[in-house]
Amino acid sequence: MLWLVRDPQSVVASLGRRDVAERHFGLAAANSYLWLTNLLSLPVFLRQPRERRMLVRHEDFVADPGRTIAEILRLAGGVSTRVGDLERLCTGVPFHGNRLVGNEVVSLKAHPEAPARRSRVTALLQLPWRAVFAWLARAERG
Repeated sequence: MLWLVRDPQSVVASLGRRDVAERHFGLAAANSYLWLTNLLSLPVFLRQPRERRMLVRHEDFVADPGRTIAEILRLAGGVSTRVGDLERLCTGVPFHGNRLVGNEVVSLKAHPEAPARRSRVTALLQLPWRAVFAWLARAERG
């Protein structure tokens, strides 16, 4: 079981984008949506045996996708295979919301993510989740 979490400022900023075809949300709706998503996900994640679950930070994945994928493979049964060519990934069948639909091949290169514009409202509303994810990260490390 993987739970991919992302900095709430980035999530809220992404949900508010107007330059993409997907639906956009205002500040209050985006924060509510994020809260509800986390609230529904937490009990499902915690019901899984500790050795079969992994909390993955989006920022860690983007910074070093090869290392993160290797950790995921290790969790999936000790698979210790070489991670494939991350610079030539086939997108496959497009799903709704896939902004890569127009490209048959994409590249996944490690790069630092530009920080989203900070919102004090988001920081305050999402503060409890910051504590939950910090506690989960410590618990997952043992």
